[in-house]
Amino acid sequence: MSTLSTRFRWLLALFLLFGTFSAGAQKAKPQCYAKIELSHTPKFVGDSCLVNVVLYANLPFVEFKSKDTAKQKIKGGTLRHTADGAVDHQQQVRDNGQTMFAFIARQYVLRCESVGKVELPAQNFEVQLGTYVIEENPYDFFSPSRLRLVERHRLKAKSSQQTLEIEERPKRTTREVMRSGQQVI
Repeated sequence: MSTLSTRFRWLLALFLLFGTFSAGAQKAKPQCYAKIELSHTPKFVGDSCLVNVVLYANLPFVEFKSKDTAKQKIKGGTLRHTADGAVDHQQQVRDNGQTMFAFIARQYVLRCESVGKVELPAQNFEVQLGTYVIEENPYDFFSPSRLRLVERHRLKAKSSQQTLEIEERPKRTTREVMRSGQQVI
């Protein structure tokens, strides 16, 4: 009988030991970063594209503030602000093999106006991430469970500066002009 109780004690100790390690592993350190994403890469003068500044985090977003705004006039092009994002529109996405919460924080339209390099400025953000707990009402079967905010984490995120190389648009050939229905002189 003593060997059985000794084995049982060892197994119980192992389960408790592994249980505490797995519970500690579930609490992740809050991480947040920003990326500049383009709808497509403009190559020629006169091209335009949609520029999204996307915030990514491993915990849900509670609030965000932008420290500075991007310059409306940049060298070689124009950035026109179209929209600011809302934390309510966050989604879960896969980025670099991890499940992250993400939303578009700022949105611009970029128009390339001259040949050369166009530099998209870096964006700075102050972000609050939240740790939530599920609250259920055991007395009401039909009520939905609620999420309660337990802890807020304050972080700063900065997107990297991005540089695009813009070239002169190639001239149209005679064949392309004739296909369009115009006359060649």
